[in-house]
Amino acid sequence: MVLSAQDLEDCRNAFLQYDRDASGVIDAKEIAAAMQNLGLDPSEAELRNIMNKADTDGSGGIEFSEFQKLIEEQKRHQLLRAEDADTEFELKVDIDRLLQETDKDASGTVDYVEFKLLLSGAY
Repeated sequence: MVLSAQDLEDCRNAFLQYDRDASGVIDAKEIAAAMQNLGLDPSEAELRNIMNKADTDGSGGIEFSEFQKLIEEQKRHQLLRAEDADTEFELKVDIDRLLQETDKDASGTVDYVEFKLLLSGAY
């Protein structure tokens, strides 16, 4: 999704507003505040994923070009959620908690046996 001229201007203004030290880079807390300013509301899990995904150069912060790409992605997700809002059924899952409870060996992944137990309801 390409941002409109107005969205791009709003994106630039939000980035500058939350880049408090004018370093050209904003961190995770600043990203969340900026996205909320643009009418987006990422969850904690989404925010972690955003930081991991958006910080393509591994600097630990997000430059404007990276910020713009993540806003485009969030707007795309917001449109998809709006389209799905007409459904009669919604399931919300706390993924972090689910993984914590399912990953019994604390490997950071859910292996086949753990997944099978999850599906069987044994957890």
